[in-house]
Amino acid sequence: MMSDPAANLRVFRGRAGVGLLAAAVLSGTSTPALAQYVVVPPPVAPVAGPPPREAAPPRAALDDAGRAVADAQMDADLETSGLGWFGVGCLLSVGGVLIGYLVTPEPEAARLVGKPPAYVAAYTDAYRREGRSYQGIHAIYGCVTAAVVDVAFYFLARVIAGVAAAVPAG
Repeated sequence: MMSDPAANLRVFRGRAGVGLLAAAVLSGTSTPALAQYVVVPPPVAPVAGPPPREAAPPRAALDDAGRAVADAQMDADLETSGLGWFGVGCLLSVGGVLIGYLVTPEPEAARLVGKPPAYVAAYTDAYRREGRSYQGIHAIYGCVTAAVVDVAFYFLARVIAGVAAAVPAG
């Protein structure tokens, strides 16, 4: 015997909103054969969003800027002397690291002749940023290497002094 489907509908109110639970009951038993839960969110007042954005730059400008950044990073890595900045870090320690991050490399002007202004601006900024980073990290490598060598020599000198003191004179 089939019961009335409307008798099996129940409405629930909760924190997530309003839901309907419908169960179809198999004939002759009280076991639900099908259950469905539908969430209806509560009404929300419109929220004032951010002001409208300006029109996006043309796709060609984005491609030029991306290509300029990639070119600048590659050129800065190739043209900056990692060994030289390693030496500066070794000889001047923390001062060499500071110099590495404060000195700003400049790109060659010949590379930028005939390029659009957006490309030149993006290339120059990326070249300076990448060059400074490259200089600084290699100066850090030199500084750390010099510190490790200094500590090793200190302990070696202590060992030699201890051995020399332990050997009887004469």
